[in-house]
Amino acid sequence: MSAMVCSSFDAIRSLQDWLLTNGAQFAKMGSRQRESGEQDLVCRHETKTDERLLTLPRKLVMCSDLARESHIGVHIRKSGVRLQSEQTLLAAFMLSELENPFSFWGPFLQALPGTFDQVPIYFEDHFLEVLQGSRTLQAILDRKTLIREEYRKLCRAVPSFARHSLSRFQWAMTAVDTRCFHLPSRYDEHAVAIAPLMNMNHSGRAATAYWHYTEASDCIEIRADGTLSAGSQVVLANDAETQQEFFVRFGSLSPSKLDVEAKVEMHLDANDPARWEKAAFLRIRGGPKFTLSFTNYQGIDKVLTAIRSVTGNALATEARISHGNPRDLAGEATAFSLLSALCREALARFPRALTSSRKKEIEAAACNPADDRVRNLIRMRYLEQQVLHRVLAFATLMESRLASVSSPEAVRSAFTTESPVLQRWHFHWRDRFSTTAVGGSRR
Repeated sequence: MSAMVCSSFDAIRSLQDWLLTNGAQFAKMGSRQRESGEQDLVCRHETKTDERLLTLPRKLVMCSDLARESHIGVHIRKSGVRLQSEQTLLAAFMLSELENPFSFWGPFLQALPGTFDQVPIYFEDHFLEVLQGSRTLQAILDRKTLIREEYRKLCRAVPSFARHSLSRFQWAMTAVDTRCFHLPSRYDEHAVAIAPLMNMNHSGRAATAYWHYTEASDCIEIRADGTLSAGSQVVLANDAETQQEFFVRFGSLSPSKLDVEAKVEMHLDANDPARWEKAAFLRIRGGPKFTLSFTNYQGIDKVLTAIRSVTGNALATEARISHGNPRDLAGEATAFSLLSALCREALARFPRALTSSRKKEIEAAACNPADDRVRNLIRMRYLEQQVLHRVLAFATLMESRLASVSSPEAVRSAFTTESPVLQRWHFHWRDRFSTTAVGGSRR
């Protein structure tokens, strides 16, 4: 068996034979290979809602439980090394099995894509310059760092693992990350798993099928989530919660309405005598870096709570500061003013123009209809900036409204004709308004 897999027609045929020999049933579902080597699942015949498309015995599912019990898994466990992710254990198991010409998993592993050029951790550095200043870029760099650190841990814990190069380990980690799901585990809360014909949704399209594991039969089933016509794509849901997470894992943007997030960072005055106590409050609130979203108000609320926690003049106000609720209208105006400043600071981190010596190459790639990498990078940058601009506009409006009223009741009146978004936020905000606010009551 070759050291590196390369998906091909023969490999797909071998995979299908292997699946049928070992009890898989998929008469109504097949696969269609993309140029990238990934496979799309397709419906072979018209299928009704809840009709079964695939039955896959668990023995055909490669999971972290099996990896833990394998030869490499035993060595890793005996070493006492602490890995950050169960994906690491599964990736190490995959590489070990690829070396074995008689491996049970050979047909499955040989059918995996040989490269993942569409995944951002494989993008050239000058392409990633497009994301400079963004939370998305940091997520890509964090993924690269995690893979390097896990590789070093494995090589220290099991020296013979160094025969696998970092690039091969990165390939295995990416193969797992782009198709993994969870099953019940004999050891932990769940096992990380990958399986043939269980490609997670790389396109981000709305799911047209669902899967479930039945313990009694020890099988995975895929069933139609509506009527499917012959030739239509079978799309399974994945667990990505944000647009950034989807992009970092798959390299494309989901057309589904996934949340988009941006980050702001709070800085304390170096001359503030209560700086260390306030820094502790920030950590309690999840800072000093905070995630913002315009569709999920929890992030904005966390930032405002943190701002209130550190804007007191002395520790004598500790009870109010640590609580983080609105104190008075003037204090709230200040909080929204500081939120505006944080958004402006975050926006300023995005460069106005590319400075790379390969700027022309980047611009040419953006215009290449066959290569959507740079276009997706630009779209991610825009979406992240859009979040900051929208939160900035909201905070600026709140600041001006708070400066123009004299009581919490007047604030409520001022928002009766506003857009549903602002009304929704105000309902949330007024419920947080403390009994110490101007007017002496919450409502």
